[in-house]
Amino acid sequence: MTEVDPDAALYALMTEYSNRTLASVEDAYDVSMDAMDAIGADLVGAKYSGRAYVIWAEISDLYDSPWGPQSMDACREHARAAALDWLQVDTALAGSIGSFFKRWNPYKGASWNAVGGTNVNFVLDGERFSGLTDFYRHIGEVVNGPGGYFGGNLDALADCLSGGFGTPAPDEQGFQFVWLNSEIARTRLGYPETVHQLRARLTTCHSSNIPAVRADLEEAMHRRGPTVFDSIVEIFEKRKVPLLLK
Repeated sequence: MTEVDPDAALYALMTEYSNRTLASVEDAYDVSMDAMDAIGADLVGAKYSGRAYVIWAEISDLYDSPWGPQSMDACREHARAAALDWLQVDTALAGSIGSFFKRWNPYKGASWNAVGGTNVNFVLDGERFSGLTDFYRHIGEVVNGPGGYFGGNLDALADCLSGGFGTPAPDEQGFQFVWLNSEIARTRLGYPETVHQLRARLTTCHSSNIPAVRADLEEAMHRRGPTVFDSIVEIFEKRKVPLLLK
């Protein structure tokens, strides 16, 4: 009897459940739960079985986790993105396989903090806000629920990411953010929005800061320097909070 290669079996399973996801016949949540059952039962010996299991677990969390949006639309969108990406993988090439699991690795970065084996997953969606002010509203509701107050500046964001302001305190639970439609967010929080925000800042900043703000505005008007999106990502990096751009 020929022994089944667990790695090959895992790749076949990933392809099967990716195709099921894209067929649009079943709910993405049901497909993800079936995939988790199959991986957990039969494929623990495969090199990437743990990573594959987490990919499908994150998909299901977008629907059934109290910390997520509990949205089938978000679940379906994330599942389709992962499925489409997997179906581009050349399973004959180790590098292609490794690159996929690196892109979809929720433990990316040394700052991932697992406390008691439980982590909190906050999900942002680039399609749910149009500018920076709207972004603060959106992340406030993601962290604190509908109508949740967040604050209207990068300092408030930094405080939130430090833990204890809607997010778990550092000694309680690890947490991360998943940013769906991040390329849409990158565009909406790009140079036009950056110029808008810097012009507004000129009317409120201390007189001693006006030259620096004007210089930043001049750079942004020429599409140079960091955008609002870049500044937000930098805050996550400084606070060592994992941010998965999807």
